[in-house]
Amino acid sequence: MKDPAFLFYSTNFYEGTRTMTPEERACLVDLMIYQHQKGVIPNDIERLSLYCTGIAKAALKATLEAKFKLTDKGWLNPTLNKIISHRENYTETQSKNGKIGQILKKLKAFLPPLKFKDFVNEFNKLSQNEKFEILSEIEISEKGNIEAMLQAMLKHIINRNRNTIINKNELLYSLNDNESTNGIIDEIVDFFHEKCKSLPRVVKITKQRRSLVLARIREHSIDDVKKVIEITSQSNFLTGNNDKGWTADFDFIFTASKFVKILEGQYSNKKPRINSRIDSLLQTEKHIQNGTY
Repeated sequence: MKDPAFLFYSTNFYEGTRTMTPEERACLVDLMIYQHQKGVIPNDIERLSLYCTGIAKAALKATLEAKFKLTDKGWLNPTLNKIISHRENYTETQSKNGKIGQILKKLKAFLPPLKFKDFVNEFNKLSQNEKFEILSEIEISEKGNIEAMLQAMLKHIINRNRNTIINKNELLYSLNDNESTNGIIDEIVDFFHEKCKSLPRVVKITKQRRSLVLARIREHSIDDVKKVIEITSQSNFLTGNNDKGWTADFDFIFTASKFVKILEGQYSNKKPRINSRIDSLLQTEKHIQNGTY
């Protein structure tokens, strides 16, 4: 639908046309209306004379040359062009914001109040372009499908900040069933296999294992989860270098109490103690040899 109006800045118009004749002013208004309705003014004086009735061709030509710029497509008033473009962008933005508002309204009826509040807080951190990209995905998917809406929104929120999306308030409406979290679980398991080659491999991602991983992410962060896996891979005790030949496994390191102990370094390799007296003597000998004692 063609926009029926454009902003008219009366002061600017008055100041910009003070030296023009009444005929040229009338001609300018006609030409501006033509540009607004048609998009571009043809470079055809004869044709424009039919549109700008009662205006001499000389006045028409003078007005075009004074207030319009000739382009490959025809005559354009640069200022009016910007005004039209700005209004179109504004109208489009308002329309998109209205659609996003409708989507959030549907989600509010679908989600528990606290989860919806947390979801909106994270969603509002996205840029307008990111929000409109989400809207585009939703419009392409099944319209009105609540889960499709959540999937599109969560995808962008997770990609933007994967560490804070899964917070203590359980922002995601259903972590265990959400497709977006599958990628996170797979990433953690792949990282575990890459770093902990001597430990038993994860053959199946069970519901219990998903819960363990997601719980640790909620309590800490993805970075902390990877840090614990790194520490585990370097721990002699956890990788089988102990009296019993026992090794940790995926479930062990993601158990809440064990996870914290690993993170705090309780399973890290101990540095060998050096007799302070011997160390002192060695340092003295080194200084003597270097002539710095």
